[in-house]
Amino acid sequence: DVQLPRPNWKAALAGNCKGLLTCQQCDKRFSAAVGKCPSCNPSDMPEAPALKRRQSGEQLMQWRRLQAAPVDVTALQFGQTKGIIHLAGGSGGVTLVHLPEGVIGIKPMLMN
Repeated sequence: DVQLPRPNWKAALAGNCKGLLTCQQCDKRFSAAVGKCPSCNPSDMPEAPALKRRQSGEQLMQWRRLQAAPVDVTALQFGQTKGIIHLAGGSGGVTLVHLPEGVIGIKPMLMN
């Protein structure tokens, strides 16, 4: 058995630091990809996007407030659909369709 040489992880880590710059004002290190020191220029940093989870919860609450459509399928106007949302769940979930008459649920059957 011959032992193979171990990789020099310290040299590899030092090689990755070439993309770092030091700020001349605060002496902090930052990525060269940023271009400017984020500590000295906080206004240049993009604002964090709103949480998608919160937006989806608000959207679901809007759908829950809508009225259900009548059971008479012949009176439904599918050509004037206002919106569609899919709710994941067991056995394929359900797709809600917002029509002028109200909301209907479409559930796939026999998915095997």
